[in-house]
Amino acid sequence: MVRSPSSPLLTPPSLSLQSSGYPERGREGAKFVVDERPQRRQARGCVGVDPSEVQAQRKQQQLLSPEAARAAEAEAGVMLAELLG
Repeated sequence: MVRSPSSPLLTPPSLSLQSSGYPERGREGAKFVVDERPQRRQARGCVGVDPSEVQAQRKQQQLLSPEAARAAEAEAGVMLAELLG
């Protein structure tokens, strides 16, 4: 069914990947060839620190003297090692 140019249901012509400047991905049959998944950086099932807690720690460290900030950072590293250990 062809619609008239004044019809509001016309869609703009689709752009190909070539015209938008992106290279076309290769295919193997019906599937696209993609890169391997990135390796995990954290243990499976391990929940990270809440972002609000990280912000609070950083703000507290900014208020502390440089020596106290280093000591607090070392203590946090020991606590993290105990949790992961």
